[in-house]
Amino acid sequence: HLQKKRYSLCGTLFRNLARYEIKYKKNYDDQNYLFMLTLVLNKRQTAAVLDSLTDAEVEKIVLAPLALPGSENLHVTDQARRNVALQTCACCGKMEQAIATFFKCSKCKCTYYCGAECQKQDWKAHKKLCPQLAA
Repeated sequence: HLQKKRYSLCGTLFRNLARYEIKYKKNYDDQNYLFMLTLVLNKRQTAAVLDSLTDAEVEKIVLAPLALPGSENLHVTDQARRNVALQTCACCGKMEQAIATFFKCSKCKCTYYCGAECQKQDWKAHKKLCPQLAA
């Protein structure tokens, strides 16, 4: 349910709920989140492993249910998928280290930058495409 409605919160929610399951020593049959460490990433279910997960690994766990048969009925938009993806700077090509750390063009909301300097440097090229992307 959360994958469809609030992608940007899913990574944090997953980490918090999995920590809860570790803290209260939920067994495998009673787990709703922690089992995904083993199922999707083939990793042990420990606090240390959970704390060491990268945002890309958490993203893989959060998106895993969308790869299941029948997930095509979830009507997940491309925008929703982009909300949990690590972005790449349109100017320098640098990739985000954590979800939602880059900022996007305020007009088209499609182009991402790692900082103001890259946005300024890319403006001449981007201003030609921006109105088309905003439409």
